[in-house]
Amino acid sequence: MHELLRRVADVDPDRVAVVTHDGSWTYAQVLDAAERAASALTDLAGDAQGGRRLGVVDFEAADVVPLLAAASLVGAEVCLYPPVEPDEVADLARRLDHEVLVTDRDDLDGAAATVLDVRDLLDDGPRGPSAAAVADADTRPHLVLTTGTTGAPRGVRHDWERLLRGVRRVGPAPEQRWLLAYGLHQFAGLQVLLHVLAAGATLVAPAPRRPREGLAAMRALGVTHASATPTYWRFLLAEARGDGLGLPPLEQVTMGGEAIPGPLLGDVHAAFPSASVSQVYAASEFGSTGSQRDDRPGLSTDVLDRGDDADVDLRIVDG
Repeated sequence: MHELLRRVADVDPDRVAVVTHDGSWTYAQVLDAAERAASALTDLAGDAQGGRRLGVVDFEAADVVPLLAAASLVGAEVCLYPPVEPDEVADLARRLDHEVLVTDRDDLDGAAATVLDVRDLLDDGPRGPSAAAVADADTRPHLVLTTGTTGAPRGVRHDWERLLRGVRRVGPAPEQRWLLAYGLHQFAGLQVLLHVLAAGATLVAPAPRRPREGLAAMRALGVTHASATPTYWRFLLAEARGDGLGLPPLEQVTMGGEAIPGPLLGDVHAAFPSASVSQVYAASEFGSTGSQRDDRPGLSTDVLDRGDDADVDLRIVDG
């Protein structure tokens, strides 16, 4: 992931990487913060065994993006926590055996872990780890939590090499501005982020990640592409109908994370007539299985014959 930032920063350092209602950060600024964080993570790993595995309790994209890039560079395993109460954070840290938490919050003193201020990692210290601290491509883990819909969230270990393989064929598209409607702790949010960085595009990250704030970001921050759950789109369309202020044109609408009803596809096409509409299918455990653009709900049977080199193989089990 660090390489994606550097690729853009080397040729166009002032291109905007992340924008929120509070400000914007260029690729050069995010890269600088990532390299400072990489140096801090290297020092942390040398001081304590737990420094190689971190829980991150921070929902600001301007903080999380450089932290993820730093972790991918030095091989520290980062797990982004969902927005939960302090006792739930403490329980997650205990279950995941995280001895170190990085956060912008001040209510986590009850967690049985070392709590570090995210600003200490991003703002202070030298840039970049030593060459010896840069991790090999096959030793760069990343831990993603499941949604917890069938019980307590579980950690699923991925590696950055495989995660990045999914965006190798993404071409440059610096004019695109993608709405972040998922949390970056979710696999879908991570997919959006990696696609944006691979395209050299801009991530528009309102907070909180609710349909009302997403609609405001579409109108005020020049969003051209957006990916969200069907529920999110349904509420966003209701917000737009309620305030009567209309919808900006989008070039791409993507839906995923839930079953997609046919009527909603029709509503989205009517609301964004110039947009290409895609349905994506993925899971935290195994990643993306592909996407559909045929305007029909559900997966095409084509996914059952994806070739021997596919990351995920699908089959129908009659049970």
